[in-house]
Amino acid sequence: ITGGPYMNNSLEQYSGKFTELITAKQKLFRQNVAWRFSNLSKSQEKYFFITLHTDGEMIRDTNAVVILDGMFVPDNPNGEIEEYALELKIVASHDPNRMMLRNQRLNYRFTGNKKELTYQVAFQNTGKGPSREIAVGISVPSMMDAHSLEILDVRPKCPFCKLASPGQPCLDTLIRKDTINFVFKNIYLQGLRQEGFTNIDSTMGFIKYRIHFNRQLKKLPFESGASIVFDKNEPMRTNGTKGTFKPGNSPSVMIGYNKSLEDKAKVNQNESYWTIGASISPYSPYKRYLQAEVQIGYISNPEELVDQIQNKDTSINNAPWLLVYRNTYEKSKIIRLDLVPLQLRYNFLDYLGGGIGTLASINALTIASFHQDMLLIKQGSGQPVLSSVDSKKTYWFKHFDWAIFADLQAGKVRHGPVAGIRFLHYFRFPQNRGFVYVAWRL
Repeated sequence: ITGGPYMNNSLEQYSGKFTELITAKQKLFRQNVAWRFSNLSKSQEKYFFITLHTDGEMIRDTNAVVILDGMFVPDNPNGEIEEYALELKIVASHDPNRMMLRNQRLNYRFTGNKKELTYQVAFQNTGKGPSREIAVGISVPSMMDAHSLEILDVRPKCPFCKLASPGQPCLDTLIRKDTINFVFKNIYLQGLRQEGFTNIDSTMGFIKYRIHFNRQLKKLPFESGASIVFDKNEPMRTNGTKGTFKPGNSPSVMIGYNKSLEDKAKVNQNESYWTIGASISPYSPYKRYLQAEVQIGYISNPEELVDQIQNKDTSINNAPWLLVYRNTYEKSKIIRLDLVPLQLRYNFLDYLGGGIGTLASINALTIASFHQDMLLIKQGSGQPVLSSVDSKKTYWFKHFDWAIFADLQAGKVRHGPVAGIRFLHYFRFPQNRGFVYVAWRL
């Protein structure tokens, strides 16, 4: 499209509508170039010779189309702006009977039942004589609504048979749930090997139409094809056109509660704690997909006795003392990081899904507060001395454990709110834990 340095510097003098048009086109096209011509006379023509380099993948793709959009913008902002679009088919060899689909890779997030696709079926009479009737049968993917058909353009040009006079060339359509049949009747399409053949365009035709998705839109590839019958000859099958949806990314937010299923006396790490986290996965996955998660939990352990010494002889400044008792108490605050680097999930239904995976649990930050009470008696004096000491220590990445898990989700598992329950088995400090959570997939 036009839109190089000169165009960008001149946008301000044009109307807002034109500025929006240029901005929109620059987002659609991969490249844009602008040329400026001065002192052009009336009806003067300028020719452009452009070389386009295609790669091997485009040549193998029977649906590959390169679209060029040209705009003529006069220096006078009040002048008329002209626009022309050109579609170039990229093929390794000539195939006169073929089917094309524009926008083969769609964004599922923004695709609904009102989203339409544009197809074009091209055909050519390569026979020795003219063709009077051509039938084009189209297979319609199950996720598309055949009755939403909108015919955009046809060649040979002719009216619908319901509006045509008897014997007049016309186009008839027959629509079923999974097929659309176009029938050109009473036409004259020259054959490529016909005696007196002069114009190759007179041997070719096409049907360009638009069709919408239906309400049961699934995130699956969809394919369509066509069969073409010239008069009473054998049908010729065209290439298949395959459309796909881009994977897309779907973040989600999670809130959950992690609780040990073991007796507290049986394990060392059995804190119960709340977590908040997020996950990333493909948008609205249909069946099997991968998901990664990160969760942050906060643990506040109450103060408890961790060490006790009674009636022990000791020495302070070379003097004998009796340590009647020394009690050490500890309370801690922990920021725990739970990471799920690998998780395989499967949506059984629209409202039920499950998953299995691995989890790494790390105490990213531990702040431990200690309180120590001591009662001492200096031997020989009998005078008791009571002392109290407070201290604090900070640990980074003190505790690490890993687990495997399986879980089950219910709700709008493809896109929306869900509730889940997860069973985890830890290995380094062996124990079983349960995790219940709610999440919302965006």
